[in-house]
Amino acid sequence: MMSESFNLLREALFLQLPPEQRPLLGFLTHEFYSHLLGGLDINDNGVDIPNPLEDFVKSFSESSNEMNNLLSLSAKVTSLANQFEQDTCSNLLHDNEGIEDDGEEQDMEEDVGDEDEEIEEETESSNSLFPTFDGLGLFPIESCFNHSCVPNIIVKFFEDNTAHIVAHAPIKKGKELLHSYVNYEASLENRQRQLREYGFTCVCSKCQIEQASLKSSN
Repeated sequence: MMSESFNLLREALFLQLPPEQRPLLGFLTHEFYSHLLGGLDINDNGVDIPNPLEDFVKSFSESSNEMNNLLSLSAKVTSLANQFEQDTCSNLLHDNEGIEDDGEEQDMEEDVGDEDEEIEEETESSNSLFPTFDGLGLFPIESCFNHSCVPNIIVKFFEDNTAHIVAHAPIKKGKELLHSYVNYEASLENRQRQLREYGFTCVCSKCQIEQASLKSSN
């Protein structure tokens, strides 16, 4: 998959660049492309892409028959999409039954709950008539914040795909702004497991206290 996309990118750039700039493609190696994708995977955020039908709907008067028909269609499409998502998740959980032990199943359910809580906390609800499309967004300033399981800021994403940095605790002048990459209310084990995807082990005050508590209890 990576090799295929890499070749497609090189071909597209080759056609777009003027002949005198094409030697610059020598810098676009497999290794560079791999690092680029890795950085994207770590720093990207899920965003909602507005459905193009939204602008189409707004062109109608609210009192017109066309608008009423579209509203009815929208309600049906949204209901079907939600039902499909629920059925898919239910089937995935059913397929995993008997494969993982009880402890792993409990961890998986907790992870799902953690993600739901995080999304609910950090994302503003959308009033779109039609389902949005899933996309990826890069927010340079938000990507610069270091992690802590005791964050003093949170990031809220809005319908226009803007990210707002909001104080989560009193912040003294000169204090570093810290954002939690995962749900900071999750268990120590789950937080550390999820943070390994970012390539580090968290040693913030919360993790150290909980780690010491686990050792003393054992």
